[in-house]
Amino acid sequence: MGSGKGAASPWDLRAWDWAMYEENLNGDAYDRVFQLTGVGEGTDLLDVACGSGLALQRAVARGAACTGVDMSKELLRIAAERAPSARLLHCDMEATGLPDTSFDVVTSFNGIQFGGASAVAECARLLRSGGLMALAFWQDPGDYKAYFAAIAACSPPSAPGATTPMALREPGAAESLLESGGLSIVDRGTTVVRGLYRDADDARRGLSSSGPAMGAVTHAGEDAFLAHLLPVIAQYEDPDSGRVSMTATFGYAIGRRP
Repeated sequence: MGSGKGAASPWDLRAWDWAMYEENLNGDAYDRVFQLTGVGEGTDLLDVACGSGLALQRAVARGAACTGVDMSKELLRIAAERAPSARLLHCDMEATGLPDTSFDVVTSFNGIQFGGASAVAECARLLRSGGLMALAFWQDPGDYKAYFAAIAACSPPSAPGATTPMALREPGAAESLLESGGLSIVDRGTTVVRGLYRDADDARRGLSSSGPAMGAVTHAGEDAFLAHLLPVIAQYEDPDSGRVSMTATFGYAIGRRP
């Protein structure tokens, strides 16, 4: 996930934990976007910042021919197992090297904002006439607000103007990003997503595995990060079953290429 160039991605460090314990949070957003964009038999689909490939796996099950791009080699290795028929590329979302007008649908779940307008322009180049580009993103962090606060407390100060996971939640931000690539807005809405963990340890493993969380661990140390994270998990732990359940709201916006 993400678009940076260079050495190993922070998403590489705990890729398996992300795939097994955390990516399911996005599942309802994947299904909602695929429904709205008509992903099915005969669809050529590109997923940008495809991560460990759960979205690709679901799109393949719908009959789509799928391509995924990401900058995390470890996540792509898991994606190859989840969606063996998909074409997977380790490349920057702003310069995929793929041919013009190759896809009917391009999706990006919590990723494209880190590439900005240049990444959207690349995706628009890859869309066929009439093709759809769909973005999904954090709209209201809900129960995850304290999680993001824990990450922020253990991370170095952000550079002025740095992109955050919440960058597209502001009114009109997602629409403006799609329009920057010459796409016309055809839909905008929200969907509720849920993170469900077997117990507090699974929640710890999942919530510690994201790229931003690993950045916090690298900066402040594991013990310092857990001192902030574990009380967050405890808030949502069921005292009877031990399960941890957290909800949030994702937004989505869909644009069409003329």
